[in-house]
Amino acid sequence: MKKVIEYYAVVVLYNKKIQESITVSHLMQLKEEQLHIIVLDNSTDDYVAENKEYFPIDLLTYHSMGGNVGLSKAYNYALSILKDKSEDDIVIWFDDDTPVKQEYFDCLKNKVVDKTFDVFVPVIYGQNGVIYSPNESGWLKGKYIKSPEQQIPQNKFNAINSCLAVRLKAYKGYLIRHGGNCIKRSCLLKTILSFHLNENLSGRTWLLV
Repeated sequence: MKKVIEYYAVVVLYNKKIQESITVSHLMQLKEEQLHIIVLDNSTDDYVAENKEYFPIDLLTYHSMGGNVGLSKAYNYALSILKDKSEDDIVIWFDDDTPVKQEYFDCLKNKVVDKTFDVFVPVIYGQNGVIYSPNESGWLKGKYIKSPEQQIPQNKFNAINSCLAVRLKAYKGYLIRHGGNCIKRSCLLKTILSFHLNENLSGRTWLLV
């Protein structure tokens, strides 16, 4: 029997109530049996106590980080939680204000069945039509690409974090070799797959890859 791929959506909060997170509220509305929401709370004040009381156990898993430990440590903590999951499962990194829609998962699920690819990156257009992400990193600043099909050398590949989806096997060896130190996305972008989905999020057109 073919194994069903599980999806782990990781959202990091900082001094914000769970119910005020646009990302969490949208994720909780999706009808995805294989979607698991993990909230990591970097809050440093009374929000922590309120968040601990608020979260619905059946819809998400909540973890207080004990203060603002930064994104890298929070991400590593998430990976430690997922270390025993199937290497074919997908972790999706989100900021706390992305109005993610059902179309995102419809596109993503259609593409992850191809095991050739490990990393799925959103392509973001600004209102001026310029592709802001991904881009080619430079010595001082990144260089914009002209189309999603443009090739970027993997050692210069740069992309935003939110909506980045990664097959867990991309992290397995890295965590062993580096003893769980802060993850670096540039080390993990093995193979990139592009696919397109038009959405309007906060005045921006997102193409999901």
